[in-house]
Amino acid sequence: MRSVVMTAAMMTAGALALAGCSPGAPTASTETPAPKTAAAPAAPALPAAPLRPEGADAVDAALKAAQDYGAAATAELAGIDKAQARIRTLAGQASAAAARGDARGVTSARAEAEKVRKGLAEGLSALRTSAASQTTALEAALTLCGTTPELAAYEGCAALSAEQASMTATIEALGKSYQAAETAWGPERARLEEASAAVALGSLR
Repeated sequence: MRSVVMTAAMMTAGALALAGCSPGAPTASTETPAPKTAAAPAAPALPAAPLRPEGADAVDAALKAAQDYGAAATAELAGIDKAQARIRTLAGQASAAAARGDARGVTSARAEAEKVRKGLAEGLSALRTSAASQTTALEAALTLCGTTPELAAYEGCAALSAEQASMTATIEALGKSYQAAETAWGPERARLEEASAAVALGSLR
């Protein structure tokens, strides 16, 4: 009896050993673990934005104002040339109307020419005011640029210095153009007056 029990126990142990497990032990999993995803490399840190020196905003504002002034001056110069050409055309129209005895045509051409000339005179007056104001503002900004080493090295101050030379040349060009228009007005006004006189005499005949 005792040998039978031992033989049964040994057979049971052998069966368990062949099965590769012990009584009550869980069966090992045969699944292959999923590979781990590699972490994305960290983005490089961006360099810190350079600090703007105190007063840079005022310098930038003065620079933009000077640049805008220069852009407007280009259009103004073209306008002066156009006004001069218009006055010459109107003086010719007045002379032609006088030759036809067209008093209304002479009056109309002369009135328009005088209106154009008035616009030129107003433009010259406005130039004197704006040029003084803009020059003062730019010089104040340049003075500010020299108050600290940081501002002196600021790129806006370097650009402002270059813009000063450009603006000075622009103001001089506008002044000369207006002066040329004023000089040219004299002969054209004489033609307009002659045309008016001619039709006035013709009406008396």
